[in-house]
Amino acid sequence: MAIIIGILQTIWLWDRSGTDFSRMIYVDNYSFFFYMVFLIGTGISIIFSVHYLENYKKNYGEYYALMLFSAVGMMLMAAGGNMVTIFLGVEILSIPIYILAGLFREDVKSNEAALKYLLLGGSPAFLLFGIAMLYGGTERFISQI
Repeated sequence: MAIIIGILQTIWLWDRSGTDFSRMIYVDNYSFFFYMVFLIGTGISIIFSVHYLENYKKNYGEYYALMLFSAVGMMLMAAGGNMVTIFLGVEILSIPIYILAGLFREDVKSNEAALKYLLLGGSPAFLLFGIAMLYGGTERFISQI
């Protein structure tokens, strides 16, 4: 239901543009297009996973909330106006996926997948390091302008 409401809200706001939160989030058709892609993809994933979860008798309620939080992270990345917003979007996207990888707690493979993803999924740390290097490298030039 939340996916359908999000899609209807995106359609209703389609031809509007502007910025929010001191130009941290851009509201335009580019971001709305990706909102639609992410919401439709999340909806399709949830529809297909209902049967899968019922077959394995693992119908956890938090699964759907984690999928929606991941979609919100994707949408925040698409509308990000600066690097801090994009980094927050990456973190909001990746933390629920860490949890989803280890959702089946009794399964050894699920635990192994969650641990491997946590250890090898250090891309947000590299992204933050790259943002810091970019800021440090350009701060001198920007202050001269």
